[in-house]
Amino acid sequence: MVSILDPGLTSDAPAVEPPREPALLLGASWCGWTQRQVDELDGVPNVEVVMCDKTEDARCEHATAYPTWVVDGEAHPGFVPRADLPALIGA
Repeated sequence: MVSILDPGLTSDAPAVEPPREPALLLGASWCGWTQRQVDELDGVPNVEVVMCDKTEDARCEHATAYPTWVVDGEAHPGFVPRADLPALIGA
């Protein structure tokens, strides 16, 4: 019989992190900064864009300005240059 506490059953493989939730970009179609931010996203993975003026999505309540990023439940209002996106969203 093999015990689940048997040290021979341990793995040296690194722990696998669960996938992150997509970063959320809240914007408005009439906002020039939102449009510029969307243009910066070309090729950036794991981002969901919601145009708050076109939907009644409850997540838009996080927006105090456009655009607003929501990452791990925390709101970050304002435009983020492409070079700074990895630090914010981990892309």
